[in-house]
Amino acid sequence: MNLNDLLTVAFEADPAPVFTVHNDGAMDEAARLQIFQRAFTTRAGHGRGLGTYRVELLAERYLGGAVSFTSAPDAGTTFTVRLPVRS
Repeated sequence: MNLNDLLTVAFEADPAPVFTVHNDGAMDEAARLQIFQRAFTTRAGHGRGLGTYRVELLAERYLGGAVSFTSAPDAGTTFTVRLPVRS
């Protein structure tokens, strides 16, 4: 992803909370297979590689939700976080 690329963030409550983040870039297969692994990053630098790992950990283990993504050259990449309805 380039700093000039469009990033779309959306929220729905249908009936449960669903967050999505989309960009037009696509990940290669190696990145798709490792995206939720701790310390995996596609960028150089110290302190990277925890974002998607933390999102999955928080959403699934602590909030009881589900995290998924799709990535294809013709459709871009979309991450989805679905959380359960709490009463």
